[in-house]
Amino acid sequence: MPKNNENDELNLFIDRYIDQVMKGLKLGNIDQKTDKTFREMIRDRTEKRIMRMIIENLSDSEADRVTRELDKTGITEDEEIEILMQAINTIPDFPDKLKDTLRELYQELVEDADELRKNN
Repeated sequence: MPKNNENDELNLFIDRYIDQVMKGLKLGNIDQKTDKTFREMIRDRTEKRIMRMIIENLSDSEADRVTRELDKTGITEDEEIEILMQAINTIPDFPDKLKDTLRELYQELVEDADELRKNN
C-alpha cells in the first residue's frame, strides 16, 4: 500500500507544474471560475500525457502486468499510484523522459494560448 504522502507529493508536483503553465499562458486577470477551469483542463491533459508516456515506455510484459493490476475491481487511487510507481522504476531514464514530456506539453499549451490570442 502506498503512503498518502506519495499521492500528496504527486499532486503537489502537478500543482507546481500547473502554476508554471498558468504563468506561461499569460492570461492576465481572469476570474476564479475561469482560473479553476483552466487548471482542471491543464491537470487533465498533464495526467493523460504522463500516463501515455509511462505506457509507451513500458516493456510488453510490464505493460501487461500494470494493465492486469489496474483492471482489478475496487482498486483505490492510492493503489493505482503504487502500481504506477513500481512500473516507473522499470523505465530507463524516466526522469529525463518525464521532463521532456512536460516540456513538450508546456510548449503546446503556450502555443495554443498564443494562437487563441491571435484569433481573438
